[in-house]
Amino acid sequence: MAVSETHAGQGLRVEEVNDPAKLAPHVAAWRELAERAGDGGLFLTWEWISAWLEQFRRSRPLALLLVRDGSRLVGLLPLLEEGNRWRRRLTSAANSQSPRAGLLCAGDTEAVVRAVLDHLRATRRSLRLSLPFYEVGSPLAEALPGATQGFGFVTRLTRRSPLLRHAGDWNAYLATRSKSTVRD
Repeated sequence: MAVSETHAGQGLRVEEVNDPAKLAPHVAAWRELAERAGDGGLFLTWEWISAWLEQFRRSRPLALLLVRDGSRLVGLLPLLEEGNRWRRRLTSAANSQSPRAGLLCAGDTEAVVRAVLDHLRATRRSLRLSLPFYEVGSPLAEALPGATQGFGFVTRLTRRSPLLRHAGDWNAYLATRSKSTVRD
């Protein structure tokens, strides 16, 4: 399956792209969504995800979920399928080289997550979803409890991302560290 579509509530439509060769038509909308979303950061950009897929996807099937409101892209979730034919799961397109993953979204995050889950339920026999490397305080983390009601999902924190946030520039951050931590 190269591309499939389902219609979700609230006028949202989910398009699933399974073939990396079919991503090119979505690049401009992806970049525009990244600009509007503002909080996606480097690890959800087209540039990062396309390079990451090239290096780390191996033979795992792609499930890039594009959520549209009309023709406008409002959400994007890059996933990969893993496991064997008896136990399949979808997982974030992330690893230790990309310590942040998640949902790129500009709009009602809970509605976008619900649309994604509705699509996955309609297109998969069983659903096991693993979203490692998403930030605890991210819009995705905030939306999951409400969006997953009625789906039987269990969410749990397994580990924190090594992402470092600081105000100011790198030298200002280094000034807060002890001399034994900072060496020339």
